[in-house]
Amino acid sequence: MTTSHGGPLPSPFSIRYLSQNLLAELKQRREKLLLKLRESCPEIAAQLIQLNVAISGLEAGSVGNGEYSGFRKPSEALFSYLDQTAKPQVREDICRALVNGGYGNGTEASYWILMRMANYQTEKGRLVKINGLIGKKEWPKKMFAKEEA
Repeated sequence: MTTSHGGPLPSPFSIRYLSQNLLAELKQRREKLLLKLRESCPEIAAQLIQLNVAISGLEAGSVGNGEYSGFRKPSEALFSYLDQTAKPQVREDICRALVNGGYGNGTEASYWILMRMANYQTEKGRLVKINGLIGKKEWPKKMFAKEEA
């Protein structure tokens, strides 16, 4: 059996299937509580806050589906990106591309962790910075030449 987009149906025991069902159930419960909240009950308001926190946690966990979401260490993501692009780039552009690609669930904190890691790797000599561009130390220096506009 397949889904409407041609992919296989998820197993009822898969994590994704279970989390999607749990998310749907939590949202349904939230809607019911909203109706009761309109009748003004403080206990229900507290339950609603707890459900919203649970829903936010599940939704945040589903953000990491990008190319770099599987990396746990910033240095691994950084070197993988440079290997794939094979081109020196400005540090900010590298870090933004990694975050946009799913590293660290795409958070701003992940961006700054990557920025610090790029500096650290440059200081340790594992990466080089020439003409404002960061790249691997074994790359030829001519790759770091500034492009004429």
